[in-house]
Formats: sequence, C-alpha cells, structure tokens
Amino acid sequence: MHQTLGQTGAAAPNQAKAIYGLGGVGKTQTAVEYAYRYFYDQSVYEWVFWLKADTDLSLATDLGRLADQLQLPGAPDRQLDEKVAAMQHWLETHNGWLLIFDNADDPDLVAPYRPRNPNGRILLTSRAQKFAPLGIAQPLEIRDMTPAEARAFLLTRIERQPQAITKVATVDELARELGYLPLALEQAGAYLSQPEAVSVEEYLPLYRQQRLHILEEQKPETGDYPESVATTWAINVQAVAQTTPAAVELLRLSAFLSADDIPYELLVLGAEQLGESLSQALAEAANHPMVLPRLLKALTRYSLIRIELEKCYSIHRMVQEVLRDGMDDTMRQQWLERAVEALNQVFPSGDFETWQHCKRLVTHVQTIECHFTQLTHPAVSSGRLLNAAGYYLHDQGRYSEAEPLYLRSLSIREQQLGEQHPDVASSLNNLVGLYQSQGRYAEAEPLYLRALAILFDRLGKTHPNTQTVWRNFLYFLQQVIQAGQTTQLSDHPWTQALLRQIEEQSGE
Repeated sequence: MHQTLGQTGAAAPNQAKAIYGLGGVGKTQTAVEYAYRYFYDQSVYEWVFWLKADTDLSLATDLGRLADQLQLPGAPDRQLDEKVAAMQHWLETHNGWLLIFDNADDPDLVAPYRPRNPNGRILLTSRAQKFAPLGIAQPLEIRDMTPAEARAFLLTRIERQPQAITKVATVDELARELGYLPLALEQAGAYLSQPEAVSVEEYLPLYRQQRLHILEEQKPETGDYPESVATTWAINVQAVAQTTPAAVELLRLSAFLSADDIPYELLVLGAEQLGESLSQALAEAANHPMVLPRLLKALTRYSLIRIELEKCYSIHRMVQEVLRDGMDDTMRQQWLERAVEALNQVFPSGDFETWQHCKRLVTHVQTIECHFTQLTHPAVSSGRLLNAAGYYLHDQGRYSEAEPLYLRSLSIREQQLGEQHPDVASSLNNLVGLYQSQGRYAEAEPLYLRALAILFDRLGKTHPNTQTVWRNFLYFLQQVIQAGQTTQLSDHPWTQALLRQIEEQSGE
C-alpha cells in the first residue's frame, strides 16, 4: 500500500488508494496500522485525519470538527457547510497529510468531500469493490488471515504458548472452522482468554455443536470492532434487500452450498427451482449474459461475495453461518430443498463424458449432503442427485467420498419409494460396486442378493436391468474366486449355485 501511496508532493502519482474486503476482515485495523507506521515510526505524514464515511452527516460533521481542531479562521462561528468548505480549502493548500475515509461503503457519498486538488494522500476503507467516482482504479483487497497467521493470532490472544496447549492442531482446526476471519478469531480468542474459560480442546467441540451461539457469547474486545460476527453484516444485507430483494435470496441459497466456486450455470440452468422471486430475476439469464452479473453486483458492492474466474463466485463460510442462523426451521428447509432441486436439475449422469461438468458441481452436492439431517422428507430427486454424484466420485477412485452419498441416496429411496422399488436396487448395485472395488466382499454380497431379489420380483428375470445386475454379480463372484476370498461369501443358494457353475466352466 505504501509503495503506491507513500510518496508526497503534488507531482507524486496515485494520490488516493482504497482497501476493501468483507466486514470483519480487518480493513480499519490495517488503516490504523498504516497511519501509525508512517506518522509515528516514520515521519512521512505531518498530519493524519480520520473521517467516518458511513453517512453524509458523519462526513460533514467530522470535517467540521477538524476545522475546529485546526482553529481555522472563524471556524467556531461558521455554519457546518462553511466549515466543510474551509477544511477542504486547507487540504488543497497544504501538503504532508493523510486523510482516511473509514467505512466508505458508498464511494458516491465520499466524492463531494474529497479535496479537488489534494496535496496530501487519501486512503479509503470499504466493503465496496469499485471506486470509479473517486478515480481509484486498482484497490487493494484485504482477505482472511493465512492459517499460520490465524494460529499466531489465537495463541497470542489467549496468552498461551504452543507448548502449553495439549494439541496445537486443535488451534489450527478452530481457526479453519472460523474461516480465518479476524473478527471471528477475536471473538473466540476473547472468550478463551478469560480465566474461567474452557480450554481450546473443550471449546472446539462446543463450537461444532452450537456454532454461532457459542461464538456470540463473547463480543470482540480488541481491534475496534463495533459489532460481533452475527451483526456485522446485518446493515449491508438489509441495504441489499431494500434495493435488490432477489440478491438476498441468492445469498440464502448460497448458504447451503460449498463456500468456494459456486458456478453460474447452477443459477442459470436451475433458476426454475429457486422460488418465485429469484426465478423471475434469473428468467432471462440464459439468453442475456448480463442478467446474473447485475444481480451479483448488488452483493459484491458490500463484499458479501467474491467473483472468481471461470464464471464462479465465492462466499465466506462465516457469512454462510450467519445467514443460516438467521433463518427459522421452515426457511432453512425451504432453501435447502431449493438448492437440492437446482443441483439435481443441472448435475449430469456422472459418466465419463460429463466429468468436467461434474467437477464444477460435486463439492456443492457433498456440502448439501451434510445438511440432509435438516430435511424431514427429502425428495426422491435428491436420491437421484446423490447417486449420480457418488457414481462420479466412484469412477474417480474417490471411494471414501462416494460412499456417504451412495448410502444417503439408498436411505432416501427406501424412505420415499419403499424398500422393494427398482430404484432401490439401482442404488444397491452402485453401492456394491463400490465395495467390490475395495475388496469388501462380505459387505457386497448381501446387497447384490437383495438387489436381485427386488428386480426378479418387480421387473422379472428377463428385464435388461435385472440381467445387468445378474452379470455384475457373476463377475463379482469370479473376482472373489480369483482373490481367494470365497470364505467371505454366504451359503445363499444363488451364491452357491453360481460358484459351482463358475467352477464347472473353469474345469471345462
């Protein structure tokens, strides 16, 4: 920041700079540190002026106050607008100053108060990302702490040396759960620093169980944060709701997806599944490429989301946490169901030719699966979605990731369709294929037998689906024989008859 802003004098370039980022990420603290270093540590600036830029009134009031503090001629007796003009004139006729506009979330609001011919330097902190009205082309983004920074912060905040903590890995895991957001780390640190507080090892499972509720037990104590995690974004979300209600609906949907790389096609192609307001807002998105970016712009204005490459966007996991916490059970269920239906609409079969598309969507299916306990009656379509995603992961050799999706799909189909439905047999067939790939023969055989029993009864022996599973079972038994693991098999008549048949054919 100082490389582009630190030079002084009228001929120096880049007289204004902006730093932006999500609320609670440390923008104000960064501005304070910059001012401290280059006023106290190094005498780059002779003056540092701080303005609250959240409203027009606060800007005018703070500038008027500065006119009084500088004892400008006649300032005490002037009207507020006259004091503002006098202060602007002072800034235009003096150099060696740094003027900080803090919380300048609306750059248009700042423009009238910016000195027209500044001889000093201007720094803005903002949740906005575009500063064209102020002539700032390349703002600096403040992101979350790195894992190493978060660990150091927590250890320092709770005043415990690494060797005094049973497992430093627990500190790392807590930092990861909190999304490395400075504000969230400060709240957790403030709680843990109390003499009567539980240990980090005890706090982590409490947080995983109670989430935002345990975090909100302690407000931030350092860093000059005016609000906690639960409320720091409320004003911005409300502002978005007043101007672009559909954008807030998009946020609620995003709360149930993976935080990273949410693809545009999920919104465009799954629009019909997203409720009336959001569906209408996205109705022309497939034909008009600017529809979705305009909707997202309402959220990037406050850094509530971040636009990524490859037509994706991301949302901070703590923003997701706050959004979910702000919903009642009915709303949570509603948006979770909509997310499931939209994903089911766009997730392909999982076959090889669809792998590239699956890759962009599968993490969102995996995230959705973690929320399924909140669904009282998951739709049959969700069984199809989980089965397709599991099939893709299975083919990728990601067996441990595929299994929970297969199991959840099987459970949903049994619950919604009945235990004897052919789709249940399809789920069983995919699950046993996974166990077979891992050499888990004793677990695979009873599922094969159950799938065959369903298909014989419901579709008949000659149906193509029945024949496919029968051939798979036959190949399975051949594989077990080759592996020398027939002792893992049961004495079921079908199994034993096929084993004898395979042995006879081998003998011939």
